[in-house]
Amino acid sequence: FWVNYFKRNKVVSVISSHSVYSLGILARISTKYKTEAYILSPEYLRKVKKNFLYQSNENLYLKKIFKKIPQNKKRRIINLAKKRVSERFRGKYSSDYSYVTKSPFGQIKKKNFLIKNKRIKVLIASHAFIDAPHALGNHLFPDFYVWFNYVCKLSKKTDYDWYVKTHPDFGSDWSFYINHERNVVKSILKKFDNIKLLPKDVTHNQLCSEGIDAVLTVHGTVGLDYALLKIPTINASNCNPHVNYNFNFHPKNIYEYKKIILNLKKYLKNKKISKKEILEFYAMKNIFFSK
Repeated sequence: FWVNYFKRNKVVSVISSHSVYSLGILARISTKYKTEAYILSPEYLRKVKKNFLYQSNENLYLKKIFKKIPQNKKRRIINLAKKRVSERFRGKYSSDYSYVTKSPFGQIKKKNFLIKNKRIKVLIASHAFIDAPHALGNHLFPDFYVWFNYVCKLSKKTDYDWYVKTHPDFGSDWSFYINHERNVVKSILKKFDNIKLLPKDVTHNQLCSEGIDAVLTVHGTVGLDYALLKIPTINASNCNPHVNYNFNFHPKNIYEYKKIILNLKKYLKNKKISKKEILEFYAMKNIFFSK
């Protein structure tokens, strides 16, 4: 219907409520017929183009854009980034990540959640399984469920200690999705007794203090959070928010993804995390492209 409609009519614009819901399909179809299309959400207004179809496509060009910014503006946004990163690290709420109503950073308890030994410790940071899997583009796996199952099966081929952290309960409307996420994780882990499910309110600081060595995600904000703690994250996506920067791993395909995980000791030994890069990313993602 819509294809024929665009062919017959000179539509000026298509406005979608969100790029990942049904109306977003209209915005994509419209690009083929040279119709202007915009994505409108509470946080932004974006113009959709053939080479800019997905939410947050600017992530692919952050470093390139940063180089073109005048020096005085670079200094200004970097200084703002320092302030906001420091506040985030201290657990202060920020609209930069508005859905995070409960800080993932917090006090370190005396209780130990991880086994004390010399084995490599890997944390899987799960995703909401009913969230749109392709909002940012195509990842290495079709969706979060397939990815999570793959990682669990891969864990059997290692001699690491494996842990899973689900999202903390952000309250309000988020509670339903977060409870569903945890229930799905529990169901899958029945087949993997080598993987321990952690309490959902355990903090990043706690896990860092106990010796987590690496984190797995598709494209989560843990890529930033654990970089702040000097712990590398392995993304299962080439369009994740941090893809322009080297404080995370960004394997190009599933083969490389598997290779990194099975040879973690080698990759972790050579990984360096730059605070300068973290600040540049934060400045570009959350200040230059301000909400």
